[in-house]
Amino acid sequence: MFSRDDFIIFLVILFLPLFLALFTHNQIPFSVEIKDKKEPYVKKISEIPAKVIWLDARTIDKFQTQHIPSAIHFELTNWEFSLEKLFAVYEPNFDIVVYCDASCTSSKEVAKRLRQELKVENIFYLEGGFTAWQNKK
Repeated sequence: MFSRDDFIIFLVILFLPLFLALFTHNQIPFSVEIKDKKEPYVKKISEIPAKVIWLDARTIDKFQTQHIPSAIHFELTNWEFSLEKLFAVYEPNFDIVVYCDASCTSSKEVAKRLRQELKVENIFYLEGGFTAWQNKK
């Protein structure tokens, strides 16, 4: 029927996957990480505290047309000047909330960069942007 060599090959084929699974499971060169889709520095309009500094990351035209009262226009392309405007009103115990239009990503980029450069964690971007604020009024 089967030779001894055939039987050994059969055992190797049968037990090799089991051996690999048992002894190399910690050495797999990839991993699957499930992340919460909500980023830690995003805030919904309902989560905004009373003490807040608003940064408007939309275009200057949109800012001049309408913006959240007391908001500061913050241009990603004019970073240093925008930082100066922020530092003029900065209060450490206030949250900084960046917004733009509902579909833009500038607020997210500004919030992320401010967090990295200033090493401050109370900087967020507004989920839904200016539209979310308008709808809350």
